[in-house]
Amino acid sequence: MADTHSYRQALAGVEGALAQLPARCRDIFLADRIEGASHAELAERHGVSVKTVEREVMRAMDSVEASLRRWRGDTAAPAPRTGRRRALSTLLGMAGLGVGSPALWLAWRQWMPQYQVRLATATGRLLNQPLPDGSSLTLDAASRAEVDFYATRRQVRLLAGSAFFAVARDTERPFVVQAADVQVTVLGTRFEVALEDDAVLVAVDAGRVQVRDGSGARHELGAGQMLRLAPGQTAAVQTVAAVAAWREGWLDFQNTPLAEVARRLERYSLQPLRVEPDAAALPVLGRVRIAAAQGWLRMLPRTLPVSVQEEVQEKEQGPGTGRTLVIRRRS
Repeated sequence: MADTHSYRQALAGVEGALAQLPARCRDIFLADRIEGASHAELAERHGVSVKTVEREVMRAMDSVEASLRRWRGDTAAPAPRTGRRRALSTLLGMAGLGVGSPALWLAWRQWMPQYQVRLATATGRLLNQPLPDGSSLTLDAASRAEVDFYATRRQVRLLAGSAFFAVARDTERPFVVQAADVQVTVLGTRFEVALEDDAVLVAVDAGRVQVRDGSGARHELGAGQMLRLAPGQTAAVQTVAAVAAWREGWLDFQNTPLAEVARRLERYSLQPLRVEPDAAALPVLGRVRIAAAQGWLRMLPRTLPVSVQEEVQEKEQGPGTGRTLVIRRRS
């Protein structure tokens, strides 16, 4: 009885913390945690930017965490937001206990992640991250992702770059990847999601995935299929020979604009690359070995009407100069 009373006090504190938040902040937080609404959907719903939605969710999380710390008498500084953050459920220490309010307990389990990790990779570095359900996430170079597992869903937000997912099947907890305004939902499969400028690419290695774009249109992809979603372009399912070839040290380009190719290669290059506007749209077809990318770039004049030169430029930050590889159309 004493424990039950104590936990009721904790939940009352959480309710109070949420009640004190501005209405928009509270509504965004509850829709994010209970509905599983994407940040893009919430931004449109409330007429604000995605960054504002992210700030509102974090503000509410901080308020709830502060309430739980007061309940526990914890005076230590909260964990930083970067890196793996301690699940708030461990602050409460109440897993599996009935606390007299089934509806509130259910909402609590939906609000609060059981597992969280924030991932980022540097230029030229890949990361393989095992997940607690037996799934794994492989993050490409210069990429960022946020992972949150809840009682009823597994959620990843891809913030930059590319990621490959090998998902353990769980019919009770769908695995959802949010990239910009595109949502990918699976139960158990292997697939890649990538952010490319204003486009989102989804490619399936095994199994099936459901894709919902920003307009609400739905697509279903099977093994060996790929979908590229970009504003103002018609989405068409294509076949693909290799999914996330970067895991094996390769990049495949199928009539890809040269400017996009350069941006892709910059994830692995310590030397800045720049494609002049007159050469940006030239199509590139072929397979590039990442470890030999610099040599491949310098050989481009053999296959495209371009010149490739190093130019010394003042660094935007820090002392000294930097050498940029500049590609321009050959006259």
